[in-house]
Amino acid sequence: MKWLQLARLDHAKQLLERSDATMETIARLSGLGTAANFRTLFTQRCGLPPSAYRGMYSRGGDGPAPPEQPTSHGR
Repeated sequence: MKWLQLARLDHAKQLLERSDATMETIARLSGLGTAANFRTLFTQRCGLPPSAYRGMYSRGGDGPAPPEQPTSHGR
């Protein structure tokens, strides 16, 4: 049954990346139950809450923002 849970989390990730659906809607569409259950399971399995995961994609990019480069002074 672990594979089913992982498949549901993968579906939830796609929804977080590509939609502005609420956590309640994503939980329901992914078969993960309530929003609270979804948040708990997602955080345990992915290492960050779903809202933070979505934030990585809401900047208009394809994933996490690259680290900022130090500015060079005097060049």
